[in-house]
Amino acid sequence: MYEVDYDALEEHGTQLGVLRDEFRSIEDNTSSYEWALGHGGVADKMSEFASNWSDKRDQLAEALDGVSQIASGAAGGYRETDQQHAGAVSGEGG
Repeated sequence: MYEVDYDALEEHGTQLGVLRDEFRSIEDNTSSYEWALGHGGVADKMSEFASNWSDKRDQLAEALDGVSQIASGAAGGYRETDQQHAGAVSGEGG
């Protein structure tokens, strides 16, 4: 037998959404410290790294969005199914 904590699953979905928003709100600000890197090659590599990280961060944010929606949707689906079955057993629902 499986038991699902709907509130916990829904909260996980919410927290994943918050994490997604955090990833999306991070700004690329390599230009603000290029002066401290000195050598142009180092600054170029740092800029390249930041660009790659930005792309990966966007991919992570999209994945987090999907998992967040799945968790929240599953919580609602499990809750609704459980309520329907409870109603059918008690004779109150269909």
